[in-house]
Amino acid sequence: MCCHDADTGALTAVIDTGAPEAREWAVPVFERYRREASPVESDALDALVSSEPAT
Repeated sequence: MCCHDADTGALTAVIDTGAPEAREWAVPVFERYRREASPVESDALDALVSSEPAT
C-alpha cells in the first residue's frame, strides 16, 4: 500500500503487511477508486510531465 501527498502526488508512505485484515480493507477501497476514476487523455498527461522541473 502506498500513500501520496494530495497536493503534490509525492509518495509519503509505503506500508507492507501480511495481515489479512489489511487486504480485506484495501481491496474494496481500491475497487471504489477504480470505479470512480476517469481516463486521462495522453495529451494532458504529456503536458503535466513536460511541465515538471527535472530533479
